[in-house]
Amino acid sequence: MPDIFEGGEAAGGLVVRREDAKALASALAEVLDRPNWKRELGRRARCRVETCFSLEAVGRQLCDVIFR
Repeated sequence: MPDIFEGGEAAGGLVVRREDAKALASALAEVLDRPNWKRELGRRARCRVETCFSLEAVGRQLCDVIFR
């Protein structure tokens, strides 16, 4: 799902390689160890969802495709 979190941390997500358990464990440990950063990632993720995946945003994207 890297396309959903395009921009990685800037978009509120941590993207690790598929089937890389060590990278996943490391990313999770970092989030758990840094509560303020965890909240910031959550804020960024919410902003990305509202901007790119809300009903209004998806509707605009569909209109752009259909009526181009």
